[in-house]
Amino acid sequence: MMNSADLLTVLVKFGSYSAGVDRSKSWFSYSLQSAPMMHSTLALTAVLWKAEYSGLQLSVQVEGIRQKGEAMREIQAQLGKASSVNDLSNMSFIMSTMSTLAIAAVCDGDFEAAEMHLGGVHVFVNSRGGRGSFDEEFVLGKSVDL
Repeated sequence: MMNSADLLTVLVKFGSYSAGVDRSKSWFSYSLQSAPMMHSTLALTAVLWKAEYSGLQLSVQVEGIRQKGEAMREIQAQLGKASSVNDLSNMSFIMSTMSTLAIAAVCDGDFEAAEMHLGGVHVFVNSRGGRGSFDEEFVLGKSVDL
């Protein structure tokens, strides 16, 4: 189990990549290739807006919560269809989605939820042979710091 300090490290690592972004490998286009990833990106955006602008309209905050729920429902549906994690052709998107949800949870102060999301990513990484099996997945590597 991760503690709050470990989860804050995730945020520090996440923020440290922003200066060296390779625009040819944009997060935006990646997030639009997968419904769960799009929902988690929108949820993260709402949480960051809430942190930046305390007077943010309640409707934006509610929409962020709705997007988070949609991302989790999409993941659950995709996992329910597969007989094993090896059957999932979109494993990278699922893990990126879970990592994005973890970052959103940390930004929102929900360290327990973040720990659960990252724990799921850890299980998936190990089930696929460890960190080295995802070397070619640029955005996934950035989102989970592989």
